[in-house]
Amino acid sequence: MRLSERETVVLSLIVRGMTDREIAQQLAIAFSTARKHRENLLYKLKVERASALVAIYLCLGSTPTCRAGKVGNAVFCA
Repeated sequence: MRLSERETVVLSLIVRGMTDREIAQQLAIAFSTARKHRENLLYKLKVERASALVAIYLCLGSTPTCRAGKVGNAVFCA
C-alpha cells in the first residue's frame, strides 16, 4: 500500500517527534487535518501507536511502501 505525498511528509514529521498541533502549524493545515493524517497512517500501516509508525519508518530506512503489521507487541515489516 502506498502512502500519499502528504502522508509521507506527515510521517517524517511524526518521526521527528512532532505533535499533531506542531504538524498543523508546520504544514499550515488545520489541527483536525493533521490528526486525520496520523489516523490514516495508523490505519494504512495497521498499527495502533505513533511509536510503531516510527519503528516501521526506521525498519525500512525510508517511507514505507510495503505491508506492515504487528504480531503480539512486535512490529514487523513484510
